[in-house]
Amino acid sequence: MIPALHAQLGPSSLTLEYLGELRLRGFDGDIAHAHADRTVFATDNSIYQLAPQAVIFPRHEVDVIRVAKLAREARFAR
Repeated sequence: MIPALHAQLGPSSLTLEYLGELRLRGFDGDIAHAHADRTVFATDNSIYQLAPQAVIFPRHEVDVIRVAKLAREARFAR
């Protein structure tokens, strides 16, 4: 049986806090956290489907560095 995605709640409050802080620190890329956007990225062409909390699209190398630096902060480390 192929697993199906079920309607899920939106991103967690921690994810939304992370995304907001990312913007405050100058992230220039795109951020998508709507249900439809997350559904599109929920599969990797395998039978496994797991919706991400959000999807980010860094615009340049500095954005990638911002993502990594923020992710290593204690409040976002999980």
